[in-house]
Amino acid sequence: MLLRKSLPQALAAAVLALPLACGSPGAASGDPADSPAGANNANANANAKNADGAGEAKKTAENETTAAETNAQNPPAAEAAAPPPEPTEPAPEPITEAEGKELQKKCGPLQKAMMRHKGNDPSKILEETLKKPPKMPAADLERCTELLTRSIKLYLAAAIEVEAKLTLTRLVKGMVAAYQDKRALCPGTEKPVPADLARLKSEPYESTAADWDTPAFKCLGFSMEGQNQRFQYEVRTDPGGKKFTVIARGFPHKNGPVVEIAQVGSITEKGIEVAPPTKR
Repeated sequence: MLLRKSLPQALAAAVLALPLACGSPGAASGDPADSPAGANNANANANAKNADGAGEAKKTAENETTAAETNAQNPPAAEAAAPPPEPTEPAPEPITEAEGKELQKKCGPLQKAMMRHKGNDPSKILEETLKKPPKMPAADLERCTELLTRSIKLYLAAAIEVEAKLTLTRLVKGMVAAYQDKRALCPGTEKPVPADLARLKSEPYESTAADWDTPAFKCLGFSMEGQNQRFQYEVRTDPGGKKFTVIARGFPHKNGPVVEIAQVGSITEKGIEVAPPTKR
């Protein structure tokens, strides 16, 4: 299929490849109580006190009942629960050869419609196109939407992974240069940059000079100070000084799992040999 060279066309072409108690008062005793009148008065006083005590007890019980009802109606607020972690989506499956042919055969009308829209984000271009889709069988439209969505996700992830591969190349070159100069490999990093991988989950990380002010990165002559990085970088050197590994970790797929890209270098009689990058 021939595609014009505008940005949205190039993006569209690219996707083809891819949580109370109450106390009782004490009773008083005295001589007046020995007489009948005194006894009567004492009894009257006792009855009055008992009545008063009963009234107080009743009021207390009523107050406790009211308080219990109020608490039942207005239970104390529970502590704020921590927000649940964002769900991790699996990375999209690569487009197979058969699916690529299916895209070319069925999805031409949808791809042409995408080319009429402007923008840099192919996901948004597809979204806008589907608001007023071209005339095509409903089954084909559904299938092509699924294939193109996967292709776009793969394309965007691959574009993000370019950063990791280019940076790993820089780290390897720094290690080779250090070995040629000192006949020894640079030490491994004490900690990766950024130290917390979760900081890359939702946005790029902008490092500072302090991040790279370590023996390992100084030896490598490497820094990304002030640059937006989407990957965490780490260098490991074998204790025997004959092998090293440069590692990049990140989230190229939105809401997806961690992707790790690594390259291994080994000292041989011919110098340093570096294997191609591997991804997992």
